[in-house]
Amino acid sequence: MHVSPGKLALVPAIAGATFVVVVVASVVAAILVVGSPGEARKQASDAQRVQELLRIADEIRGYYWVKGKAPKDLEELVRYFQLHWLSTKDPVTGQPYEYRRLDDLRFELCAVFETDQSDRQPTDWEAQSLSSQRWAIFRHPKGRACLVLDAKRDAEGR
Repeated sequence: MHVSPGKLALVPAIAGATFVVVVVASVVAAILVVGSPGEARKQASDAQRVQELLRIADEIRGYYWVKGKAPKDLEELVRYFQLHWLSTKDPVTGQPYEYRRLDDLRFELCAVFETDQSDRQPTDWEAQSLSSQRWAIFRHPKGRACLVLDAKRDAEGR
């Protein structure tokens, strides 16, 4: 069988086009399955927000055990325990997390989330380790969401 030189010249072009189609299809499939890099960044930022809110809540409970009441604001908490390492600001916007003392025992922490995790189910560890009050912040909607905690009850593990 004899193949003309003109047809042989098309082989690299066809192979190149096939390669491009396969790469593009793979990238599109990966984005559909895993999500875009931008979405992954948003989820990572939200996970950081949740961890920071839980750290703040833990320190507020410690403050309650020493002072018998929740602090009036986060600055008082940081000053009293000299918690200069404690992050009280959103990792992306740099805006302070919202804190409101509701009474001597109860307080509210709020953040603005970039993703909707309201349908998120707990892992086995989370279900066994976290109170329902603390678990609530993991199941946040997109946008502003708040966590209301009772310093004494949550600190006593009830």
